Amino acid sequence: PHATVDHQYPIAYTPQYMRNVRITGIFGFLWEILRFALISLIIIYYINPGLDLTVTLLVLWAATAQLLFPAGMVLFTFLPERYGNLGRFFALGKALSILMVLAILVQQSGFGRIVAALVSVLLDGRVSADLSSPKLLPSGALFLAGGVAFVDTVILVYLLVNKPRTDE
Repeated sequence: PHATVDHQYPIAYTPQYMRNVRITGIFGFLWEILRFALISLIIIYYINPGLDLTVTLLVLWAATAQLLFPAGMVLFTFLPERYGNLGRFFALGKALSILMVLAILVQQSGFGRIVAALVSVLLDGRVSADLSSPKLLPSGALFLAGGVAFVDTVILVYLLVNKPRTDE
């Protein structure tokens, strides 16, 4: 005999709370789609300024897994009793994204060469890192990357502060 499990979730959401959650979730969904487009444009322009279709498709192929975030945002928003814990997953993704943007900004600055020299001295006992100037992103791309990182930081703070309501 198989036991049946009744999936009644012990969560009580008020209509006002759900309206706010849906507005926030729709914003999150739209932001993730826009974020995907902006980051793809930065990468495609940087790697492929001539817009070679093969290179563009390869970049988009590597980046399409990022579209799971907006899909998850829809589940998180409209089925919170079942997918409310996705907020932790989103927070981890945002934190990793912010760390990568910080790494890009450090690499683009002169500070990145100093860090590379220190690491090579610590590991090899001499300066073995390539200390030539990095290939710089255009200022517009850096501005967009900074804007994306700023919005991601705001969303990360929101995700860390607002936990899903449960009556457990």
